[in-house]
Amino acid sequence: MQAASGNGITAFDAGCLVPDSRRSCPQGFAEQLRVSRILRLRAQSTRGTRLRAGTVSSPGNIEDTEGQTGLMTAKSDKADRESSLESYHSKRDFSRSREPEGRTAGSSDAPIFVIQKHDASNLHYDFRLEVDGVLKSWALPKGPSTDPSEKRLAVETEDHPLDYADFEGVIPEGEYGAGTVLIWDRGTYENITEKDDDLRPIRDALEAGHVLFRLEGQKISGGYALQRFDDDKDQWLLVKMDDEAADARRNPVSTEPLSVASGRDLDEIAEEDR
Repeated sequence: MQAASGNGITAFDAGCLVPDSRRSCPQGFAEQLRVSRILRLRAQSTRGTRLRAGTVSSPGNIEDTEGQTGLMTAKSDKADRESSLESYHSKRDFSRSREPEGRTAGSSDAPIFVIQKHDASNLHYDFRLEVDGVLKSWALPKGPSTDPSEKRLAVETEDHPLDYADFEGVIPEGEYGAGTVLIWDRGTYENITEKDDDLRPIRDALEAGHVLFRLEGQKISGGYALQRFDDDKDQWLLVKMDDEAADARRNPVSTEPLSVASGRDLDEIAEEDR
């Protein structure tokens, strides 16, 4: 039987996809999430990165080696970010759409997330996580849930630039994703994915298809899991973890429809931003 950790977050198993400590999950994938241990591992990882960045043969050459390594890494990371936005740019005519052409940036200590309500051909919610200087994105047909028993379909889409997190307005008819966009929720998040008792980088976790993170938003918060279940169709499941922020009685998608940025609803944005 899986046990809850001291911070109230239960064990989560990707095989059963339900964060519930009251029943056994298939052996081999269960993870105990402990905030204090994660913070300690993060500090150890940071120290290890600093040591690996330079040689230790003599104190005098450490700073120079770190600088050269950092410059080469920064150039490589920038190229990767720009490459990841090629699909985003190719689908849009920025002379017609007010969507941002896009900026990228290095990873921050407090990466952001944003959920945008998108009234396109089908109403859905776009869930985005800042990863490696861009916004990794998924379309949620039903939006996020605060009920751990609900599994919400999340279809992976193209990466978006960081400044898309501030976009609220109307995408004109004839353009990709035409319709009204509302900033439904936003905030910061913390990666809490572990592997072999160590904190796993979120890039690696996404490639493996299993990510755990804690949101600090204005409407939703607490632990969530993203689990890929169909590689061919880029289909994932978004599941609320059974922690102190879980609430099966809430339905924020229905009861909290307004923008956290402007206080407007979709109709007001469509009327005022055309």
